[in-house]
Amino acid sequence: MIDAESRPWYDLRPRLTREQRKAVFKEIESSSSPSWRFWVLTFLSTAIAAYGLLANSTAVVVGAMLVAPLMGPIFGLALATVTGHAVLMKRSLIAEVFGVALAIGVGWLIGSMPLNMGATPEMQARIAPTLYDLLIAIFSGMAGAYASANSRVNAALPGVAISVALVPPLASCGLYLALGEYSASLGAFLLFTANFFAIQLASCGVYLLFNLGAEREVRRLGVGKFIVRFTPSLLGVALMAWFLTGTLTRIIEDRRLQTQLVRVLSEQFAKRTGGRLQGAPEIREENGALVVTAVALTPRPFEPTHIEEIEDRLCQACDRDVRLIVRSIQSRDADRDGIVFHTAGERLASEIAEEGRAVLGSARDSLVDSLSKFEGASLTDLYRTQSNASLEFTAVVATPVPIGPESVAAMEEGLNRRLDAKSRLIVRSVLTRDANSERFIYDPVPEKAPRLTESEIALQKRVTEVIGRRMAEIPGAVVGEVQFEERASVVWVRVRIEAPEVVGPEAVRRIEQDLRQYVDPRLRLQARSVVSATATASGWNLGEIPTPEP
Repeated sequence: MIDAESRPWYDLRPRLTREQRKAVFKEIESSSSPSWRFWVLTFLSTAIAAYGLLANSTAVVVGAMLVAPLMGPIFGLALATVTGHAVLMKRSLIAEVFGVALAIGVGWLIGSMPLNMGATPEMQARIAPTLYDLLIAIFSGMAGAYASANSRVNAALPGVAISVALVPPLASCGLYLALGEYSASLGAFLLFTANFFAIQLASCGVYLLFNLGAEREVRRLGVGKFIVRFTPSLLGVALMAWFLTGTLTRIIEDRRLQTQLVRVLSEQFAKRTGGRLQGAPEIREENGALVVTAVALTPRPFEPTHIEEIEDRLCQACDRDVRLIVRSIQSRDADRDGIVFHTAGERLASEIAEEGRAVLGSARDSLVDSLSKFEGASLTDLYRTQSNASLEFTAVVATPVPIGPESVAAMEEGLNRRLDAKSRLIVRSVLTRDANSERFIYDPVPEKAPRLTESEIALQKRVTEVIGRRMAEIPGAVVGEVQFEERASVVWVRVRIEAPEVVGPEAVRRIEQDLRQYVDPRLRLQARSVVSATATASGWNLGEIPTPEP
């Protein structure tokens, strides 16, 4: 015959002797009594948990769970409910209620101290309990009650303390009260309440299974009255399950909605070359509509028309009214070969720019060759414009002497040959004079004025005299340089006149009539009038410095 203790399921069977049941009762009664040990451990575990939450340290919070004694009174309440022990019920209830108050008070006190950094992810993880938290507490309560009733698995109690959180939610509740965030504080207390009812009811079931006084109470009260004892626990767990199921459903719906939004946004953003969704979109309700704010990394900002198209796709996917806000962050991806993503417009612009750089380089080479024939000339800048399907270049040249039209024409001809295209060249001469410590470099030789013949000298004298007689009518007028240019049968006279007032067309007409009458009928006059005059205290100075009187 096989020994019962050698069977693998023997340890799971709730068979306790009378002495074992007394030992379990005494151990649970000791851990659930409001002793100094209980208060000290509650204070210390809450302080550890509060600072661990503020430091956002999971390891410290886990350490606080190992120290926390609040699960003992819950086991005491469960055992008192099963056995009908009024004194144990009273002691356990006092320990749990005042222990909870102490934990919340310690959390509030620590949260009210200076240098509080505010809510952390560890705190935020304990303000939105779901049905999962309730189920975890039920199974943890069963494991804890089983370990407390079976000496062979007592070593599992620390793991049970870690699996179900009692002190961290209470510490979070106090910390949020200190921050003035009462909604979050209520969420943390709700998590503790769910854990409390779940552990207490699960422990009652285990102690019933171990027959820790349950048979005696059933015989004394009857089955009906005995079951009534568990009504508060059953109602508490049912109420928590209903509420937390709704919370879990909302979380699942929100995550499904966010998954749909991320999928649609990622697909739509990817249609634009180089565009992609950055992080998760921000979602909020506003006037019955879903407002979605998405961050897009893109080479070019999204246009309103494109955003409208994406918004329509979101409405179809979510079956809701969606208003989309796209925050475009311009970004360019590049590798060692250059830009990775190019839009069609960018590729065209890049090709045009590359072609333009090649044309401009060829034009620069042609002009540098042409300017090498001019001593002291150098190309300082060159740019082009597209005009009427023809190329137009403007060259800025530093040179000692201006580059004339004939030279520009020769340079333009060489440019056309180099580019094999019709082009127009404009040369902007910037006059420069280079010098060293001894002399000017590239100093141009001034052109000598042609020597006048005797007849030209006589003509110049007569013309000057006639113009001078007329200018004598204008006080302060001075006749300057006189030049002649013969064109066909006309001789043009160009004269510079400085006077206090402008010499107008009427005065020029009278001077021209005198010239044609007294000098030569072929003469035509062009006068450059410069408003300028010199005066002394005695009158207008006609070009001579007066000699001082003795």
